[in-house]
Amino acid sequence: VKGDINAGSITVHAGAAVSGQIDARSVVIHGSVSGIVRASSIAIGPTGRIDGELHYGLLNIETGAEIAARCVPGRAIEPAEARHQTGGFRQRQLG
Repeated sequence: VKGDINAGSITVHAGAAVSGQIDARSVVIHGSVSGIVRASSIAIGPTGRIDGELHYGLLNIETGAEIAARCVPGRAIEPAEARHQTGGFRQRQLG
């Protein structure tokens, strides 16, 4: 996927790739992401790859994940903001 994604919950599956900005309440990465990720919760699995920036409230990185990113802890995107940006919560599965 090339472009920006706004949703309540995003999962990037192994083998999938995203190039762009992701704004969500929750992001799970098992594939590859190049760009800026903003979420209250970000989890990067053992097959996950990130190149860019992570803005998060909670970050979980599993052994094997590859991170080449600027990590910015603190306030990320809150559920009300995600709902406002997307017109309601949605869950997206990529891959």
